[in-house]
Amino acid sequence: VYDSLLCGAKLVLQDVWNPVRALEMISAERAVFTVSATPFIAEILEVGNLHDYDLTSFRYFGSGGARIPTTLVERAKEEMGCYLLRVFGQAEAPLHTLNLPGDPWEKLLTRDGKAFDEVKVRIVDPETRTQELPAGEVGEYATWGPHVFLGYYDNTEASWEAKDQDRWYYSADLCLKDEDGFVLYVDRIKDIVNRGGIKISALEVENMLAQHPGVQNAAIVAVPDDRLGERACAFIVPRPGHEVTLQSLGAFLDSQGVTKQKWPE
Repeated sequence: VYDSLLCGAKLVLQDVWNPVRALEMISAERAVFTVSATPFIAEILEVGNLHDYDLTSFRYFGSGGARIPTTLVERAKEEMGCYLLRVFGQAEAPLHTLNLPGDPWEKLLTRDGKAFDEVKVRIVDPETRTQELPAGEVGEYATWGPHVFLGYYDNTEASWEAKDQDRWYYSADLCLKDEDGFVLYVDRIKDIVNRGGIKISALEVENMLAQHPGVQNAAIVAVPDDRLGERACAFIVPRPGHEVTLQSLGAFLDSQGVTKQKWPE
């Protein structure tokens, strides 16, 4: 909205979400780009008859708010002819990294963007929050800049837990920053499944399951286990016309070389 007002560009709004109606509006209004959460682009790609709509004007879909599998970026390019530009942020510090159209394809495919101007980003040891980790190592994501919130309303204790005295905000997200400054979201610290001492990233397994031909969406959560402490439980939304079983998921992960300890049980 703000971009349209600042640039004097035409703004087309859809008050009630419907993927078919969205495609009709893109075609009729000659829309060039939009910004929305991951489930919306996923639902558009599931419509199935995209060739029936004129999408030649549509170039960019900025997206975040949920994990973005590489398969979704590839499908957007192949089936809609647009670049899916990954973004990263939180309510406490909105939209502080972004992929740009001119970035290398490998970065668009596998990273969640670089920090904006005047925004600082660092990856720190989640235990100490003082030791900055080398490029490529996974740690807690911290950010500083004009986008960081002032604090939680009427909750000073939570505000001090999230921010330090220098106004760095600690997100409780596990991320890495590569040698070129591009960030990759790995998981929430609390979403790690601890299976008998083996730490399993829920997001890693979800991204693998998203490549299963019968899976439209997947979520991994930890469930208590008397012997191992926790096991991984999968919630699956199948693609229309597909039946997905626990056995078929295991067989697929096995074919992808995923170690058995990471399979949902």
